[in-house]
This record gives sequence, C-alpha cells and structure tokens, in this order.
Amino acid sequence: MLASRKDREGLIEVYEKILYFHPENASMLIDLCRIYFDKREFKKLLKKVEGLPVPVRENPDVLELWAEALLEDRQVDAARRKYREYYAKILETGAAERAAKAYSRILQEFGDDQDYLKELAELQRGSGVTHEQAQPKHRQDFEKTDMIDLNKLEELKKK
Repeated sequence: MLASRKDREGLIEVYEKILYFHPENASMLIDLCRIYFDKREFKKLLKKVEGLPVPVRENPDVLELWAEALLEDRQVDAARRKYREYYAKILETGAAERAAKAYSRILQEFGDDQDYLKELAELQRGSGVTHEQAQPKHRQDFEKTDMIDLNKLEELKKK
C-alpha cells in the first residue's frame, strides 16, 4: 500500500523494522537502498549494507548499489575495491551482458587506471566469460548522436 502511494518515508520505516528482524531479505534491502540512493542519503545506505550478513552483502545488486553509493560519497578507493568485487561476482554468475555493462561503468569512472583494468582483465580471463562477451557494447557516458556529412553542413551554411 505504501509503495503504491509512493510514500517513501513510510516505506523506509516499515523496511527498517522488518529488516531488523530479517536482515537476510535481499529484495527488501535492495528496495530500501534504492530509496536511500534516490534521496541521496548515501551515508544511511552505506551504514545499512555494511552491517548485513555476508550472503546478502555478496548479492550483485547490493554490491552495485554499494559501489555507486561509495562513489557518490566521494570514497573513490573504497568504490574501486567494491566495483572490483561486484565485477568478480557477476563474472562468477556467467552473466556476460551484465558483466559488459559493469565493465562499461568501471571504464567510465576508472578508465585511466591501467593497473586496475589489467587486474579486471585477469578476473575476466579466469571466469570462463570470453573477452568478446565481457566487452562493453556501449559507453554509458555518451549519448547516441547521428553522423552528419560535413560537406552538406557547408552547403546549408551557404544557403
């Protein structure tokens, strides 16, 4: 009912109470973390995930939110480590498309760190996911733009 009314404050209160007694409920935790992320309450999100049982902390969705929150909270080194953990977890599952998307996000944030990228390449080689499967299909930081013929642009300027 609270979700249908989009009562985020009410949802936070209910989720916090339920998760106190059932911290292993990953889907509810992910929903709560997304609410905190949307509200830009990264400290609350980080506090919540750091106190979780290990199996829930290793959920790829939790790891992704955790890494993003660390990055938004300007904890770059911790975010780098968490992204590595997230990428390794995805490679373990064999989800090549998700691995490609995660790698694209990593390139966006840490593309200038060649040692880090080599480390991730080693993880990928040991996972059984092929290089072609794990390569990003797109770049998240660029919007798709149409190519234009510069000669036609010059013609339009003359008119």
